[in-house]
Amino acid sequence: MEFRHLRFSRAAGTYNLHSQVQQRMADTLVSLLPKESEFTRALEIGAGTGHLTRNLLGKYPRMDLDITDVSEPMVLANRKSLALEPKGKMPRWYVLDAAGSRDEATAADPETFDLIASNALVQWFPDLPLHLHWVARRLKQEGCYLVSGLLGDNFSELQSILRSAPFHYENWPGQNREEIETSAQTAGLAVKVFAEDSWEETYKTPEDLLRRIQGVGASLRPSEGHFLTRERLKELCRRYVEGFSIAGPGVKATWKPWFALLQKTG
Repeated sequence: MEFRHLRFSRAAGTYNLHSQVQQRMADTLVSLLPKESEFTRALEIGAGTGHLTRNLLGKYPRMDLDITDVSEPMVLANRKSLALEPKGKMPRWYVLDAAGSRDEATAADPETFDLIASNALVQWFPDLPLHLHWVARRLKQEGCYLVSGLLGDNFSELQSILRSAPFHYENWPGQNREEIETSAQTAGLAVKVFAEDSWEETYKTPEDLLRRIQGVGASLRPSEGHFLTRERLKELCRRYVEGFSIAGPGVKATWKPWFALLQKTG
Protein backbone atom coordinates (compact mmCIF):
# COMPACT_ATOMS: atom_id res chain seq x y z
CA MET A 1 0.00 0.00 0.00
CA GLU A 2 1.35 3.44 -0.92
CA PHE A 3 2.07 6.18 1.62
CA ARG A 4 -0.97 8.21 0.43
CA HIS A 5 -3.31 5.24 0.95
CA LEU A 6 -1.91 4.49 4.40
CA ARG A 7 -2.24 7.96 5.86
CA PHE A 8 -5.86 8.40 4.75
CA SER A 9 -6.75 4.94 6.03
CA ARG A 10 -5.28 5.81 9.43
CA ALA A 11 -7.28 9.06 9.51
CA ALA A 12 -10.68 7.44 8.94
CA GLY A 13 -11.50 7.50 12.66
CA THR A 14 -10.39 11.12 13.25
CA TYR A 15 -11.39 12.82 9.99
CA ASN A 16 -14.76 14.22 11.11
CA LEU A 17 -13.24 15.64 14.29
CA HIS A 18 -10.66 17.71 12.40
CA SER A 19 -12.27 18.46 9.02
CA GLN A 20 -14.37 21.58 9.61
CA VAL A 21 -12.57 23.37 6.77
CA GLN A 22 -13.23 20.48 4.39
CA GLN A 23 -16.93 20.69 5.35
CA ARG A 24 -16.91 24.41 4.57
CA MET A 25 -15.26 23.70 1.24
CA ALA A 26 -17.90 21.07 0.40
CA ASP A 27 -20.71 23.51 1.20
CA THR A 28 -19.16 26.13 -1.08
CA LEU A 29 -18.40 23.65 -3.83
CA VAL A 30 -21.91 22.26 -4.18
CA SER A 31 -23.24 25.81 -4.55
CA LEU A 32 -21.57 25.93 -7.99
CA LEU A 33 -23.99 23.30 -9.32
CA PRO A 34 -27.26 24.32 -10.95
CA LYS A 35 -30.37 23.61 -8.91
CA GLU A 36 -32.06 22.08 -11.93
CA SER A 37 -29.85 19.69 -13.85
CA GLU A 38 -29.85 16.64 -16.06
CA PHE A 39 -27.36 14.75 -13.89
CA THR A 40 -28.62 11.20 -13.64
CA ARG A 41 -25.46 9.30 -12.76
CA ALA A 42 -22.56 10.64 -10.72
CA LEU A 43 -19.25 9.47 -9.28
CA GLU A 44 -17.72 10.94 -6.16
CA ILE A 45 -14.00 10.32 -5.72
CA GLY A 46 -12.03 10.81 -2.52
CA ALA A 47 -15.35 10.88 -0.69
CA GLY A 48 -13.84 10.50 2.78
CA THR A 49 -16.44 10.39 5.53
CA GLY A 50 -19.13 12.12 3.47
CA HIS A 51 -18.98 15.93 3.63
CA LEU A 52 -19.58 16.39 -0.10
CA THR A 53 -21.63 13.18 -0.33
CA ARG A 54 -24.34 14.62 1.90
CA ASN A 55 -24.42 17.84 -0.10
CA LEU A 56 -24.76 16.00 -3.41
CA LEU A 57 -27.53 13.72 -2.17
CA GLY A 58 -29.29 16.65 -0.54
CA LYS A 59 -29.29 18.59 -3.79
CA TYR A 60 -30.04 15.68 -6.13
CA PRO A 61 -31.78 12.99 -4.03
CA ARG A 62 -32.78 10.92 -7.08
CA MET A 63 -29.34 10.90 -8.66
CA ASP A 64 -27.64 7.52 -9.15
CA LEU A 65 -24.39 7.91 -7.17
CA ASP A 66 -21.18 5.88 -6.90
CA ILE A 67 -19.26 6.79 -3.72
CA THR A 68 -15.54 5.95 -3.73
CA ASP A 69 -12.27 6.56 -1.93
CA VAL A 70 -8.75 5.20 -2.26
CA SER A 71 -8.95 4.03 1.36
CA GLU A 72 -11.21 1.12 2.32
CA PRO A 73 -11.60 2.36 5.93
CA MET A 74 -12.77 5.72 4.54
CA VAL A 75 -15.30 3.99 2.29
CA LEU A 76 -16.62 2.01 5.27
CA ALA A 77 -16.78 5.16 7.43
CA ASN A 78 -18.69 6.98 4.69
CA ARG A 79 -21.22 4.21 4.36
CA LYS A 80 -21.68 3.90 8.11
CA SER A 81 -22.06 7.63 8.75
CA LEU A 82 -24.64 8.43 6.10
CA ALA A 83 -27.50 6.23 7.37
CA LEU A 84 -29.29 6.97 4.11
CA GLU A 85 -32.87 6.46 3.13
CA PRO A 86 -32.63 7.67 -0.47
CA LYS A 87 -35.70 8.41 -2.52
CA GLY A 88 -33.97 7.02 -5.58
CA LYS A 89 -31.50 4.18 -5.96
CA MET A 90 -29.22 3.14 -3.14
CA PRO A 91 -25.69 4.53 -3.69
CA ARG A 92 -22.87 2.13 -4.44
CA TRP A 93 -19.67 2.24 -2.38
CA TYR A 94 -16.31 0.87 -3.50
CA VAL A 95 -12.56 1.49 -3.33
CA LEU A 96 -11.14 3.42 -6.28
CA ASP A 97 -7.91 5.30 -6.95
CA ALA A 98 -8.62 8.25 -9.24
CA ALA A 99 -5.09 9.61 -9.50
CA GLY A 100 -4.86 8.19 -13.00
CA SER A 101 -1.64 6.28 -12.46
CA ARG A 102 -2.84 2.95 -11.08
CA ASP A 103 -5.81 0.60 -10.60
CA GLU A 104 -7.13 1.28 -14.11
CA ALA A 105 -8.51 -2.24 -14.21
CA THR A 106 -10.98 -1.38 -11.44
CA ALA A 107 -12.12 1.90 -12.97
CA ALA A 108 -15.57 2.48 -14.36
CA ASP A 109 -16.23 2.14 -18.09
CA PRO A 110 -15.45 5.19 -20.23
CA GLU A 111 -18.08 7.90 -20.74
CA THR A 112 -20.27 6.62 -17.93
CA PHE A 113 -21.03 9.65 -15.76
CA ASP A 114 -22.88 12.94 -16.15
CA LEU A 115 -21.10 14.29 -13.10
CA ILE A 116 -17.85 13.51 -11.28
CA ALA A 117 -17.09 15.32 -8.03
CA SER A 118 -14.24 15.61 -5.55
CA ASN A 119 -13.58 17.89 -2.59
CA ALA A 120 -10.20 18.86 -1.09
CA LEU A 121 -8.51 15.97 -2.90
CA VAL A 122 -6.56 16.88 -6.01
CA GLN A 123 -3.77 18.80 -4.26
CA TRP A 124 -2.46 15.39 -3.18
CA PHE A 125 -2.18 14.01 -6.72
CA PRO A 126 1.35 14.11 -8.13
CA ASP A 127 0.15 14.66 -11.72
CA LEU A 128 -2.91 16.90 -12.17
CA PRO A 129 -3.08 16.57 -16.00
CA LEU A 130 -3.05 12.77 -15.70
CA HIS A 131 -5.88 12.89 -13.17
CA LEU A 132 -7.97 15.22 -15.35
CA HIS A 133 -7.50 12.91 -18.35
CA TRP A 134 -8.73 10.08 -16.11
CA VAL A 135 -11.80 12.15 -15.26
CA ALA A 136 -12.51 13.26 -18.83
CA ARG A 137 -12.41 9.68 -20.07
CA ARG A 138 -15.22 8.75 -17.65
CA LEU A 139 -17.46 11.73 -18.36
CA LYS A 140 -20.16 11.71 -20.98
CA GLN A 141 -20.01 14.48 -23.57
CA GLU A 142 -20.98 17.78 -21.87
CA GLY A 143 -20.58 16.05 -18.51
CA CYS A 144 -19.14 18.06 -15.61
CA TYR A 145 -16.38 17.72 -13.05
CA LEU A 146 -17.10 19.54 -9.79
CA VAL A 147 -13.77 19.89 -8.01
CA SER A 148 -12.05 21.78 -5.22
CA GLY A 149 -8.48 21.80 -3.99
CA LEU A 150 -5.93 23.95 -2.22
CA LEU A 151 -3.79 26.65 -3.78
CA GLY A 152 -0.03 26.36 -3.75
CA ASP A 153 0.28 29.14 -1.17
CA ASN A 154 -2.15 27.52 1.26
CA PHE A 155 -0.88 27.70 4.86
CA SER A 156 1.46 30.55 3.93
CA GLU A 157 2.50 30.96 7.57
CA LEU A 158 3.55 27.34 7.95
CA GLN A 159 5.17 27.33 4.52
CA SER A 160 7.34 30.32 5.35
CA ILE A 161 8.88 28.32 8.19
CA LEU A 162 9.08 24.86 6.63
CA ARG A 163 10.79 26.07 3.45
CA SER A 164 13.72 27.41 5.48
CA ALA A 165 16.57 25.62 7.27
CA PRO A 166 16.66 23.23 9.00
CA PHE A 167 13.33 21.91 7.59
CA HIS A 168 13.59 22.13 3.77
CA TYR A 169 10.02 21.15 2.87
CA GLU A 170 10.23 22.26 -0.76
CA ASN A 171 7.41 20.41 -2.52
CA TRP A 172 4.22 21.90 -1.12
CA PRO A 173 0.94 20.35 -2.33
CA GLY A 174 -1.41 22.59 -4.25
CA GLN A 175 -2.05 24.22 -7.62
CA ASN A 176 -2.44 27.71 -9.04
CA ARG A 177 -5.13 28.92 -11.43
CA GLU A 178 -2.93 28.82 -14.53
CA GLU A 179 -1.92 25.22 -13.85
CA ILE A 180 -5.54 24.19 -13.32
CA GLU A 181 -6.80 25.89 -16.49
CA THR A 182 -3.96 24.56 -18.65
CA SER A 183 -4.35 21.01 -17.31
CA ALA A 184 -8.10 21.13 -17.89
CA GLN A 185 -7.68 22.31 -21.46
CA THR A 186 -5.24 19.53 -22.34
CA ALA A 187 -7.75 16.99 -20.98
CA GLY A 188 -10.60 18.38 -23.09
CA LEU A 189 -12.31 20.12 -20.18
CA ALA A 190 -13.54 23.71 -20.32
CA VAL A 191 -13.51 25.84 -17.17
CA LYS A 192 -17.13 26.95 -16.70
CA VAL A 193 -16.71 28.38 -13.19
CA PHE A 194 -13.58 29.10 -11.18
CA ALA A 195 -13.27 30.74 -7.78
CA GLU A 196 -10.63 31.20 -5.12
CA ASP A 197 -11.07 31.99 -1.44
CA SER A 198 -8.96 32.76 1.59
CA TRP A 199 -9.80 32.70 5.26
CA GLU A 200 -7.94 32.63 8.55
CA GLU A 201 -8.54 29.97 11.15
CA THR A 202 -7.42 30.24 14.77
CA TYR A 203 -5.76 27.40 16.66
CA LYS A 204 -4.79 27.23 20.31
CA THR A 205 -1.18 26.32 19.57
CA PRO A 206 0.99 25.29 16.59
CA GLU A 207 0.77 21.74 17.93
CA ASP A 208 -3.03 21.95 17.71
CA LEU A 209 -2.78 23.04 14.06
CA LEU A 210 -0.42 20.17 13.24
CA ARG A 211 -2.67 17.63 14.98
CA ARG A 212 -5.63 18.81 12.92
CA ILE A 213 -3.64 18.53 9.69
CA GLN A 214 -2.56 15.01 10.64
CA GLY A 215 -6.10 14.13 11.74
CA VAL A 216 -7.47 14.47 8.20
CA GLY A 217 -4.70 12.33 6.71
CA ALA A 218 -2.63 15.19 5.32
CA SER A 219 1.12 14.89 5.48
CA LEU A 220 4.19 16.54 4.01
CA ARG A 221 7.43 14.83 3.11
CA PRO A 222 10.64 16.87 3.39
CA SER A 223 13.74 16.73 1.26
CA GLU A 224 15.84 13.70 2.09
CA GLY A 225 17.60 13.95 5.42
CA HIS A 226 15.40 16.74 6.80
CA PHE A 227 12.71 14.85 8.69
CA LEU A 228 10.77 16.58 11.46
CA THR A 229 12.61 15.35 14.54
CA ARG A 230 11.49 16.22 18.06
CA GLU A 231 14.00 19.09 18.24
CA ARG A 232 12.95 20.44 14.86
CA LEU A 233 9.30 20.24 15.88
CA LYS A 234 10.08 22.35 18.95
CA GLU A 235 11.87 24.88 16.75
CA LEU A 236 8.96 24.95 14.29
CA CYS A 237 6.48 25.65 17.06
CA ARG A 238 8.73 28.32 18.59
CA ARG A 239 9.00 30.17 15.27
CA TYR A 240 5.26 29.83 14.65
CA VAL A 241 4.37 31.37 18.02
CA GLU A 242 6.94 34.11 17.48
CA GLY A 243 5.69 35.01 14.00
CA PHE A 244 1.97 34.25 13.91
CA SER A 245 0.46 34.63 17.37
CA ILE A 246 -2.82 36.53 17.72
CA ALA A 247 -4.77 37.93 20.64
CA GLY A 248 -6.79 35.26 22.29
CA PRO A 249 -4.30 33.63 22.82
CA GLY A 250 -3.66 31.45 19.81
CA VAL A 251 -2.03 31.30 16.40
CA LYS A 252 -3.45 31.87 12.93
CA ALA A 253 -3.32 29.77 9.77
CA THR A 254 -4.55 30.89 6.35
CA TRP A 255 -6.49 28.41 4.22
CA LYS A 256 -6.63 29.13 0.48
CA PRO A 257 -9.02 26.80 -1.37
CA TRP A 258 -10.08 26.89 -5.00
CA PHE A 259 -13.33 25.69 -6.58
CA ALA A 260 -14.15 24.82 -10.19
CA LEU A 261 -16.82 23.41 -12.45
CA LEU A 262 -15.26 21.86 -15.55
CA GLN A 263 -17.19 20.56 -18.56
CA LYS A 264 -16.16 17.98 -21.13
CA THR A 265 -16.04 19.59 -24.56
CA GLY A 266 -13.96 17.27 -26.70
